[in-house]
Amino acid sequence: MYCDGLYASVPFFCFFNPDTLELEDIPKDLLFETFFEEEDEEESDEENPFHLEHHKWDKCVKIEPLESHGSFEIMSDFVNQLKSGRETDKLIQALNGHKPFANFNHQIHNSKYKEDWFAFRQKALEKYVIQHYFYEYLDENEEDN
Repeated sequence: MYCDGLYASVPFFCFFNPDTLELEDIPKDLLFETFFEEEDEEESDEENPFHLEHHKWDKCVKIEPLESHGSFEIMSDFVNQLKSGRETDKLIQALNGHKPFANFNHQIHNSKYKEDWFAFRQKALEKYVIQHYFYEYLDENEEDN
């Protein structure tokens, strides 16, 4: 499962339709703007310029972006599983210093661990979504049956 909002520096919410497997990513600011607007079944392109569909779905799982402490934990877990060395030390310094997210990002993009980081982060985010949303969704639907 890929949800752009889980990777972006701008917080996104991801909506997942379990019936059709559709995804819809919405920036947090846009979500709160549209939340207070009236929903109309026959919205024009002018009224719905972003063509948002999630509010029309029968079933919808709303996936919230990670809090900063969750993202930091993923970065720390990644660094902790690396072998000792100069590049690992730079990543540790980035996490322990001022502006850890920006500095980690800079260091990781200029290291031999860049591709390893992307794979690690992907697995960690998938685990986050499964643990926090799909088990809860499945439990709720079992209670309904």
